[in-house]
Amino acid sequence: MPKKSIINRELTGNTPKKIIDVAIDLFSRKGFKGTSIRDIAAEVGMTTSNIYHYFGTKSGVLEAIERQTLEPIMREFRRIAAIDMPPLERLSLLIRTHLTYMDSHRKESKIFTLREENFPKGNKNLNKRFQTETLFIYRTEIERLLSSMGREENCTIAAFNTLGVIIWFLRWYSPDGRCTLDEVIDSIIKFVLHGIIGNPPADQQALR
Repeated sequence: MPKKSIINRELTGNTPKKIIDVAIDLFSRKGFKGTSIRDIAAEVGMTTSNIYHYFGTKSGVLEAIERQTLEPIMREFRRIAAIDMPPLERLSLLIRTHLTYMDSHRKESKIFTLREENFPKGNKNLNKRFQTETLFIYRTEIERLLSSMGREENCTIAAFNTLGVIIWFLRWYSPDGRCTLDEVIDSIIKFVLHGIIGNPPADQQALR
């Protein structure tokens, strides 16, 4: 008999949620590869057969976390991309929303951005769709902004650079630091939109 999968089994009740919460904590600290079903079961206080009953495999647990974490933020990205507002404001809102969501879902975000190298191949492909759509949305918003300014740049590179700055936020930002979250986000947005020195002076244009 094939094992049950999160794909065809609706999860309801407190038990699956407790399993997912524990798995999020363990995956974020030890990585997917470094965490076993036995680890999850011991932390929850149940047998491994209970985990298999709800999720089928460890990959099924990861997929449940993925859907719980990534689908809401993707819906929000799409909503923002459809808002009728000046391109500069829309890109700023996109970045602010992204950073705020990662801060409020720090463990989950670390799993899917800093520890994905240990995912099984199938889950890498699932997470890849999220990454691909996120890149597309950022590239599109940067293209809109530059087009409104009559400028041409490599928008794909700009999108990768922007996402690099956003993802790195998970490695260094501490809620206990001297700056508030809003101050940090404002600084990141200013850096992404304007860079460190902005456009070079006219007499340095030839050096570009």
